[in-house]
Amino acid sequence: MTMAADVPTMSPFAQAYERLVANGYSALPISPMSKAPSEYRGGKWRPMHEWQRFRDAPATGFIMRAWASWPGCNVGIVTGTRANASHMVACVDFDTDDPDAILEMQRSLPSSLVMKRGKRGHSAFYLVPNGTVGFRTTIVELLTDTRQTVIPPSIHPDTGRPYQWTGAATLLDTPAAQLPVLSEDDIARFRDTVEALTQKPIPVALPVVVQFPEDGETVWRRLNNVAFANLEAWVPELGLPKLRKTQHGYQAVAHWRQSTTGRAIAQRNPNLSIMTHQGARDFGSGSSYTALDLVQSALDVDLDTAFKWLSGRLGMAEEGIVIPPVQIEAPAPPAETPAHDPETGEIVADADETDELPGRLTHVPGLLGDVINWIVDGARRPNRTLALGSALTIIGTLVGQAIAGPTGSASHLYVVALAPSGAGKDHPLQSISRILKASNNGNLIGPSEFISMPAVIKFLCRKPLSVCAMDEIGAFLKRLVHPRASAYEKAISKVLRSVWGINFESMMTPEWASVAATEIDNPALSIYGVSTPAEFFAALEGDDVVNGFLNRWLLLTTSRKVRDRDPVHTHGHVPPELALAMARLRNEANALSDADRSAPIGDGRAVKRMVWNGGRPIYEALLQDIERVSRDDDAAPFYARTGEMAVRLAAIRTVGRGSMMVSADDMSWGRDIAWWSANRMADLAGSYIAENDTQRLHNRVMRIICGRGGRVSHRDLVRALNGSVTSRGLKDIVDQMLASGDVLAHKSIPSAGGPPTITYEVRQG
Repeated sequence: MTMAADVPTMSPFAQAYERLVANGYSALPISPMSKAPSEYRGGKWRPMHEWQRFRDAPATGFIMRAWASWPGCNVGIVTGTRANASHMVACVDFDTDDPDAILEMQRSLPSSLVMKRGKRGHSAFYLVPNGTVGFRTTIVELLTDTRQTVIPPSIHPDTGRPYQWTGAATLLDTPAAQLPVLSEDDIARFRDTVEALTQKPIPVALPVVVQFPEDGETVWRRLNNVAFANLEAWVPELGLPKLRKTQHGYQAVAHWRQSTTGRAIAQRNPNLSIMTHQGARDFGSGSSYTALDLVQSALDVDLDTAFKWLSGRLGMAEEGIVIPPVQIEAPAPPAETPAHDPETGEIVADADETDELPGRLTHVPGLLGDVINWIVDGARRPNRTLALGSALTIIGTLVGQAIAGPTGSASHLYVVALAPSGAGKDHPLQSISRILKASNNGNLIGPSEFISMPAVIKFLCRKPLSVCAMDEIGAFLKRLVHPRASAYEKAISKVLRSVWGINFESMMTPEWASVAATEIDNPALSIYGVSTPAEFFAALEGDDVVNGFLNRWLLLTTSRKVRDRDPVHTHGHVPPELALAMARLRNEANALSDADRSAPIGDGRAVKRMVWNGGRPIYEALLQDIERVSRDDDAAPFYARTGEMAVRLAAIRTVGRGSMMVSADDMSWGRDIAWWSANRMADLAGSYIAENDTQRLHNRVMRIICGRGGRVSHRDLVRALNGSVTSRGLKDIVDQMLASGDVLAHKSIPSAGGPPTITYEVRQG
């Protein structure tokens, strides 16, 4: 007897969309994790932008069949879809479990045979006259023009159970034109009943008229573009916890979602990045947001209200858009409290300055994840961010010179991890040599520092593939840019820039009077360095941004100080199975087949080249994001190599899980780390890198104020500077900051008398 092959379960959307369309409804894909229109791209669900266009022009059959293939895709419909020349589809959503209130409201309405139920309450479907404006109260909502609602057989994201049809009919067997009609009198009577039950008048709302201009730009896209070009006009009013200004926008906590680490809002890191011309991205969850998405999530309002609120803040009153005034009280941010991680013992210091790489990005499958876990388990002060940086250079070096990413990229990296004293920086550094020696790859270990450019060249000639673990890398770089640095010292950065960009090609060395030029075959040098933010960026100058030295570094930062604990395994012990896996990876990377030798890259070196397996669309979308960001001349240098960095990271993750095919998950992970690094680099560089002493002092004072929540007294500022600035010098710089509007000064007279207290505050926007 033969068994039938397993048939994949049809998604709710796949089960329902054909009958919905046949009956005159506009079907929408809904994420299984939310109740909002969404799209499945790159292996992840993301908000669907401009879904409103499907109200009057339902998606084509081809698009809907694609939606039907998305895993677990729920289904909804757009209200406001025209059922005939005079009426449109509407939904009354009873959002209460009070049976008496529901009964009163039902009595004020004609009965409907088409009803559904989700978690609580229920919804009934009707037709209403075209132009009818809906409303929202605490117990019921009338969904009319260009809104959406989830319908059966969708799975409710909170209960995990299907929505249910509770009436005698369903939308699947009822043509839109046959839904019961709510007349204007019915709607007026219904409003009166709701006002009597809530004891509050329903605000008079004006319609938002949707237009699609001939050039294809929708009102939503236009509003979004204006919003991200004018962040100061609306972002500070969202009431986002831990909101702080950065060089190119804002950072805050995405308070509407649960923490990926289970922390309370007051203990969470500001992983929400809102940047001018670049959009908003939550690095904790990997989600991206339009301006309207952000307003809806932050203020917990519907699309219409978000549109009106945001339009009003931006002063937009374009033809065809009616913008009534809307006032929404933003939630107050929670009080700040010291926090520590009960599982790891990590203490979050200076919560306003915590800019941690999202924890989900440090949990990786395959050998890369095994190395991260080994480093963490052997540490007295475990820190997964630092362990990730170390592990990336280890795996990248093991496959260096032998395996290329799908774009022909190499796998060597320059990683710098910035952390305060006590964060556990030493152990990940030492782990590099320990694990390489244990796996018989000690020949790949490079020096901890280079004294001069000739020293770098000689080392690369002798050992073109290696990884260097550099402690206090900020001090090393500072020596290279010191005014009294020799020409040979200053030339080190030029060599490092050249080596980073070489992908399976040769490098010609300089020639000296006594040393002939030579050709280095395929140099692949990796660096893992640690430092503090102040030391690292103080060593760099504005030229390092322009010449591309800075954007070649993958930046990982942590501000956590970690308590000592007993390591899980003996200090420095490498499990035999892990060492064997490392050795096997190196051997397999170097074992070239005949097929590999027939596919040269660059100057003819035969390497194994990865292929795309779902990751290419994510890579191409990233390149478009980078192109958009690069329109801002100030931001462009920080993102110039983000695409290359992302591919290298994705390739290391891919080979670590034993594959040569870069998946959507691999590329999404590489993209998120590379993009986070570029954002963080741009932010910190703006706070530290200075062209002269005046700008350097300006940046230092600004960091002190921002590090104390954006507000500091003059006395505390003087204490923080610790005598490093004269009173005259401090007065001059503060006067400049006040004149430019960077800070505001407040003077208060103590109630008990005495000299006034002067407080400086960072001006928001």
